[in-house]
Amino acid sequence: MNAMIRLALVVAALALAGCTPSPAPSGSPSDGVTTAVPTTPPAGATTSAPPTSPAGETAIAVFFDNTVMNPNAENCSAVFVVERTVPFTDDEATAALEALLAGPTSEEEADGYSSWFSEATADALLGVKVEGDTAYVNLADLRQVIPNAGTSCGSGQFMASLNATTTNATGASTVLYAFDGDPTAFWDFVQVGCGTFNDDCDPAPFADLGP
Repeated sequence: MNAMIRLALVVAALALAGCTPSPAPSGSPSDGVTTAVPTTPPAGATTSAPPTSPAGETAIAVFFDNTVMNPNAENCSAVFVVERTVPFTDDEATAALEALLAGPTSEEEADGYSSWFSEATADALLGVKVEGDTAYVNLADLRQVIPNAGTSCGSGQFMASLNATTTNATGASTVLYAFDGDPTAFWDFVQVGCGTFNDDCDPAPFADLGP
């Protein structure tokens, strides 16, 4: 299913453990706003009709914070959809995550979009797969690259972008993560730890998601 169609169908709003988001800023549009928790990651929403991709291209959606629509990060987990097209691929999850990890373009930054992700994290995706209703995302260890993303509000923004982009691209209802195949390292970074909600940080599903 095209990512933009799923985008119009899937909406969720939750709060990241350890980061209690404030209400959405007054006057902020609801389109594309989402919050996230690690147990059941969300996707964004849009009321606009999904775009038609030109021949030879695939429509994807990525989710960033926006300093205009969410000034001073008033909502720690608010993210807003950015629609893009990429060369045709049937692997929308990889395409969307690679676009997310490369961060906003200069044009998007001019429109207020911001993110923990940038050129420094552009090559961080090691692999992604979907099994049943769960997506597994293996990332390079980002703890030294973006250490402040591990703060309470920082982790809310970090998780919201990852969760919304991944669930929208894959249709999965849950996303589990690892750094270099180690889920414990990832969940400790976002100040959540291990539990039944993330398979007690079982590394086995990430064994085939290496570089």
